[in-house]
Amino acid sequence: MAEWREIYDYWFGAPAADGHGEVREFWFASTADTDRELQERFQDMYHRAAEGGFQDWKSDARSWVALIVLLDQVPRNIFRGNGQSFAADPVALATAKELVASPLHAELITVEKLFAYLPFEHSENIADQLKSVVLFEDIDEHQNKAEWIDFAILHKDIVEKFGRFPHRNAMLGRETTPEEEAWLQSSGQHFGTVPDDSDNA
Repeated sequence: MAEWREIYDYWFGAPAADGHGEVREFWFASTADTDRELQERFQDMYHRAAEGGFQDWKSDARSWVALIVLLDQVPRNIFRGNGQSFAADPVALATAKELVASPLHAELITVEKLFAYLPFEHSENIADQLKSVVLFEDIDEHQNKAEWIDFAILHKDIVEKFGRFPHRNAMLGRETTPEEEAWLQSSGQHFGTVPDDSDNA
């Protein structure tokens, strides 16, 4: 099996298997057990990707999106609650931008597009946030499309208001402003920084 298939099949299921292309429960409702399994199976692979490895995965749509998952989603599980969760975000975003601009982007199925677009949603740059909203508004019809758009808009609104995600401040050693603290207290938004939370932002 090609190396990229390990992470692809874990995340999306094998292409020929039942359930491939369907939303999977652990994506946005992870548990400590899932985090531990991802750490055991993919931490070394993640570090290789974060250091610029696996560039050959960009030759195929599925392996390319597997690389994005490895850079963007895996660290949010294996380093949950730690600033390392976001260390590879610039690489993930650059990789996602390349895929979106590539003809291979058209080959992605809907749930693959979902994970190709999340690095835009995770960015603290407002231009990336605006692009995220456009991408999710243009995604193929899906029963979860409205929810995905709502989350994209929510993330955009936060970055538009604060210029960053306040819930990351403590993990990144950033000082939280009184306005941000008030928002954190009132919103209750953690965006996947603790187990059993929803959405890894």
